[in-house]
Amino acid sequence: MTTLSELFTQYPPTPQIHKWKGASGQWYIHSIFSIYNLPELGACNYILARYTWNANGFRVPLYIGQGKEGRLNANHEKFKPAIELGANEVHICQLASSEQQRLDIETDLRREHPTPLNEQGTGIFSALAALNSSGGIMGALSPSPLFGSLSSDLFSLK
Repeated sequence: MTTLSELFTQYPPTPQIHKWKGASGQWYIHSIFSIYNLPELGACNYILARYTWNANGFRVPLYIGQGKEGRLNANHEKFKPAIELGANEVHICQLASSEQQRLDIETDLRREHPTPLNEQGTGIFSALAALNSSGGIMGALSPSPLFGSLSSDLFSLK
């Protein structure tokens, strides 16, 4: 008899997907993973995001980046700040076949989606529009209630 654990090993659950639109109008398909259970990653684009559980399933990008092969983990400089802002998902896009394409995708997404943790900036009007659509500054920066205490516990361990 096959156990449930063996089934998940043989047939891991397919991650959800989310499409993010860039400033160019191009759409990029991302696989969604829990920020607390990250897969091994090849070279990819990624978004640290907060999913707000409501009728619209609203997702707020907190950091948009790209990287070479490896594992995105708590040692990444934006990981802890993203957790503190309520990040609970990592969106992974592996469509690019070169470093230049990854940089182009990252730039296109950053120009469309202002984030509190990207230092490059996207313009004041884009930032104000994003804050307005997410419930204002408090809505954009308040942590998710589900992960609020978990995130503080995660980084207090030594």
